[in-house]
Amino acid sequence: MAIEAGSVPSSPKFHGHLILDPERSLHYRYGAETECMYLIRPDGYVGYRSEPATASAFHDYLGRIFSS
Repeated sequence: MAIEAGSVPSSPKFHGHLILDPERSLHYRYGAETECMYLIRPDGYVGYRSEPATASAFHDYLGRIFSS
């Protein structure tokens, strides 16, 4: 499902902070030309990037960095 830049999905499955980017400035800054997922660390560095955005790859990444 394509979503217009700056529009709010009717039922987002994400319950955190939703950042809209109607001018696409974040898209340009991070080179997001297609569907991607970024994890931006609190210090501003990119901690994770996936293209395309897949929950399973992100889950695997979190498992690797947080394994005990």
